[in-house]
Amino acid sequence: MMTAQQRRFLGILLEELSVPQRAGVTTREAVAALLAVEERLTKVGVRSRVNLVKGNFYTDPLPKGCDLAWVSAIVHQNSRQQNRQLFRKIYRALDAGGRIAIRDILMEESRTAPISGALFAVNMLVGTEGGGTFTFAELRDDLKAAGFVGAKVVRQDAGMNAVVVATKR
Repeated sequence: MMTAQQRRFLGILLEELSVPQRAGVTTREAVAALLAVEERLTKVGVRSRVNLVKGNFYTDPLPKGCDLAWVSAIVHQNSRQQNRQLFRKIYRALDAGGRIAIRDILMEESRTAPISGALFAVNMLVGTEGGGTFTFAELRDDLKAAGFVGAKVVRQDAGMNAVVVATKR
């Protein structure tokens, strides 16, 4: 289920990025998560601009014609190759000029900070086949490999709440 903090960040993201008329949300979570997202979108006044679609973004096709893909606390579960595959899939679903926004832990280039991210990377080594924590340079390169341009950090955070945004050419 989407946490209160995740719902808050989704609302902030939609407000700050001035999301155009169409945005798609595909979640692999249960219907309860969609209801929580719908509630938050209604609260911030953008519900009519978002099409919610139940599905599994790993296995199901993504809806076409989206302006924004919000990838929240996902990339750490994947290897870089898996993230590149997901980013390419998202790229194909977005309209030209559409954006991807990635909310996750963002490591410094030393890979030793933030400390919570370094500890979380150990957890991902134990708990996933290829997951980990990534630097901005790694995410930027993976986004570029998928076709995205203009990657930038729009929110820095020592925890899971850093946000990186890039645009489909």
